[in-house]
Amino acid sequence: MKVSTNTKLQKLASPSARLRAQLRKAFRAGSFRAATVRERVPEHLQPGANALHAVARRGGALLAVLWLSAALAAIAFSAAQTVRAERDRTANLVDGTRAALLASSGVERGLLYVQWGPGIPLPDGRPRFWAPGLPFLRFSFPSGEALVEIIPESSKMNVNSAPPDFLARLIVALG
Repeated sequence: MKVSTNTKLQKLASPSARLRAQLRKAFRAGSFRAATVRERVPEHLQPGANALHAVARRGGALLAVLWLSAALAAIAFSAAQTVRAERDRTANLVDGTRAALLASSGVERGLLYVQWGPGIPLPDGRPRFWAPGLPFLRFSFPSGEALVEIIPESSKMNVNSAPPDFLARLIVALG
């Protein structure tokens, strides 16, 4: 038996040619009702329809994941900024508290040294605590150093009893 060339070509033809032939056969049989093009062709016979929907779904999912990633990155950046600002505020508060306590400790120790007076001098001849005429005291604490300046009350000027020429010189000196 001889096989015609058309039959051979049809068997060797691409899947789309076979698909078209199946569609023609189904259409001639009248098994289709009037409907949309998508409904006329059975889904398993539609070339690449499922692939198009899958690509569209994957594209939408990718877009959703990108937006979600951007939102999470913005939240993480905001949280990092908040943590950094709080850390800086806390460091400033700790430094301020340390400085205030250091100054207070320096003043308290300075008052004690003034009350104790010169005492027994050190081997190099300096006063052990404080002697009149000593302008300042330097104290070393574990958290830092404090410098206490001792200003006698007599060095202050009483504005109510100061002579006018003294006040004029003060104003000129201050600018």
